[in-house]
Amino acid sequence: MCRCWCRRSAALLATALLAAPLLAAPALAQTAAPAAAAQTEHDKLFALFAKSDQDSLKRNPILTALMVAGRAGSAMCAELGIMRISEQIDALDCMAIDPFRYFISPKFLAALLSVPLLTAIFDVVGIAGGYVAGVTLMGVNPGSYVEGMRGSVTNHDINLGVIKSFVFAVLVVWI
Repeated sequence: MCRCWCRRSAALLATALLAAPLLAAPALAQTAAPAAAAQTEHDKLFALFAKSDQDSLKRNPILTALMVAGRAGSAMCAELGIMRISEQIDALDCMAIDPFRYFISPKFLAALLSVPLLTAIFDVVGIAGGYVAGVTLMGVNPGSYVEGMRGSVTNHDINLGVIKSFVFAVLVVWI
């Protein structure tokens, strides 16, 4: 059972790495227009940092939870449904093994570990996408972008994003 979850997590990681830039593209397009219209580099940076704050706090935990629910959550439901139909869960009851502990607990712990990690990957890819868009497309100074990012995204934003990802992980497995 652990191998199966590890394969699903590896597939989720590949999906996250491919989907993160595509999902960040609409946000970059929304911030590119105000940033390109800005006259000073400070105004361009402000538009880019608003996008990064929106990513780390609001969008990335939700997108990660949707990906996990769509990919791993549906697989978990199908697996448990097949086990119920083939009476494997009833057999565990007859052997005095708690099916909840045997089936749900490992998946719950794996989701609590993988969803925040995937959210962190989304955050890193979003910041890298903002860097590429700002430096390459809008001509922002790379040092200004990095220093501004350090000041714009606070630990509070990151902590709230991690807390949201834990809550979404619990909800995905629970539902």
